[in-house]
Amino acid sequence: LTNVATAVFFGATLWPAKTLMQEAAESQLRLRGIEPSFGPAQLSFFRTLTVLWTSYFAAKAAFYLWLAPRVSLDRFIALRAVVGNASLGAMVGLSILLGRALARRRALHASPEPYPTSGGQYV
Repeated sequence: LTNVATAVFFGATLWPAKTLMQEAAESQLRLRGIEPSFGPAQLSFFRTLTVLWTSYFAAKAAFYLWLAPRVSLDRFIALRAVVGNASLGAMVGLSILLGRALARRRALHASPEPYPTSGGQYV
């Protein structure tokens, strides 16, 4: 039931202007004193990441629903602990890798920022 509720919560943020992932990123930046400003690539990334997490929680709920009548309660609890923790770790790792890939892609395709010369003019 928790996974279904979490999937619905994540999924419901796909329709407003800001997804749950974008809200979380903005909160982290503001805690560091940085005013967030995201371009289209980052906004698309947050939306994709939110879809992935929504799908993850929905799939996990479906797996548990499928598994429950097939094993004993003791075995179900043990499998749920192992599968839940391992899959959560994999999703966190995937999220980090996707974020780093986006950052690398942006760095490769970004035009250099102008910088001030000693006279205060930008070049």
